Amino acid sequence: MLNFVNLRARSLCVAVLCVAANVAMAAPPAYRVKPVLPPEWVGNTWLFWYDGLSLNNEGKIVTTVHQAYVPYPSYAVYDKDGKYLRSLGGPTKYGNAWFSGINSYGDVVGSNTHDWGIWQGVVSKDQGFGAAVHGFPDDEYGGYFTAAYGYGLSDNGYVVGWATSSVDQRHRGYVRQPDNSMLEIGTFGGPESDAYAVNNHGVAVGAADLADGSHHAFTYRQGVMKDLGTFGGPSSWAADINNAGQVVGEAQLADGTSRAFLYEKGQMKQIPTPEGASASAAAINRHGWVLGSYTIGDVSTPFLYDGEAVYPVADLLPATEKKTWTLRSVMSINDKGWLLANGYQAGDVHDTVLLLKPTKAQRR
Repeated sequence: MLNFVNLRARSLCVAVLCVAANVAMAAPPAYRVKPVLPPEWVGNTWLFWYDGLSLNNEGKIVTTVHQAYVPYPSYAVYDKDGKYLRSLGGPTKYGNAWFSGINSYGDVVGSNTHDWGIWQGVVSKDQGFGAAVHGFPDDEYGGYFTAAYGYGLSDNGYVVGWATSSVDQRHRGYVRQPDNSMLEIGTFGGPESDAYAVNNHGVAVGAADLADGSHHAFTYRQGVMKDLGTFGGPSSWAADINNAGQVVGEAQLADGTSRAFLYEKGQMKQIPTPEGASASAAAINRHGWVLGSYTIGDVSTPFLYDGEAVYPVADLLPATEKKTWTLRSVMSINDKGWLLANGYQAGDVHDTVLLLKPTKAQRR
């Protein structure tokens, strides 16, 4: 599951699609808000506050933890009820670190610095696997003294991100395999590539440069790289993939406007966000539900796409909860259809980490 975007919530501007003529329109999914990690006020000071980053199927949440008078945030994992589970560390005066995605077993991917401030991709193990990923092993030091970053992980030992080479300092996507070997992802004729997500079949997705400076979304598996194309514009990016091989991201039209896409069965199709909006898709779950955002003017709206229609997330809440909470960002979706959000109530200085849970089991 990826988590990787900052999305913002507002209102609805989309029609619901009928399944067939003379058939009643499907009701949109309905959600309830569960506050998980509110900011903590002690005396006259906000002592702790939190940002939710990623969510797994058990409801484990990767969070950034901020503390008053401490210059560096830290990272931790909490459960769906706000119970502290474990620390992931974070930046200190001696080094740097950040974390983002979490898999079904609670393992968390990110990056930290080791000797001489060099970055490495890392997986902090819970019930699955751990890993440390260095630069490409093309010299006598095995890439130890070149940088690598971790962005995505599977349940069974795959890690993706980008790394550099000590030979020519190239910046390329990689797939770290379960046997700890490392595959370098190429490009489409340009200098660089990045990988952002990987599924349990070892299929990675990301974006790679063309010779003209544009970028195209790709899938990559065992040396085979596929260009997913665009909507007629110069560039596209792939953000996530599920185990069925469905890919989501954004692709540009001929006029340069970005549109959210779903790629499946060999075809890239637009997710039906409002006409004229710029849009991107950030995450997809096993049922094909897609989380993304669209922007009209300077207002960005997080959306949920259930394969039939696009719904602004805020409009899926009961009227009382929609009035109570302003959603600042919606970060992640799991296979149960739960959404991880950050939001605030009137008068709040800092966000509360929120779980948005569907009132009925996910269909499809």
